[in-house]
Amino acid sequence: MPYTSRETLLSRGEAAFHGPLQEAVGGQYLIMCKVRVADVLTCTDADWRRGHGGAISQKHLDFVLCEPASTRIVLAIELDDRSHEAEHRRRRDLFLNEALEVAGVRLLRVKARSNYSAAIIRTLLDAAIGRSFPAESSIPATSHEHAPTP
Repeated sequence: MPYTSRETLLSRGEAAFHGPLQEAVGGQYLIMCKVRVADVLTCTDADWRRGHGGAISQKHLDFVLCEPASTRIVLAIELDDRSHEAEHRRRRDLFLNEALEVAGVRLLRVKARSNYSAAIIRTLLDAAIGRSFPAESSIPATSHEHAPTP
């Protein structure tokens, strides 16, 4: 078989966001990585056969925040790097925006950077979810507490 293992699940850009996201969330939510859109959205069997299922089964979201006890979906997060400027990616992003909105799933788009601030991510999460996260001093330290911040 032609398969080999990838060294890491996350790309360099996704990994740079993941640590500060963990710090910002402070354990209040589960952070799921590289979630298939078809695991967040669904449609009837008839609509699936009409091709609507295929439109979501081959796409993924960078991160999804869920409530720990129930895994209820709280927020989808997409990191938008330069590849999102390409026409086919803009069409994909528009489709994703509309599909998530129709389904009632909140989406936070974050411009990709080489490093992130947990405080800024916390502010973005506050706005996207509509609730406040604890101040940084009350969040338990993580293995990412020394991650570079802007």
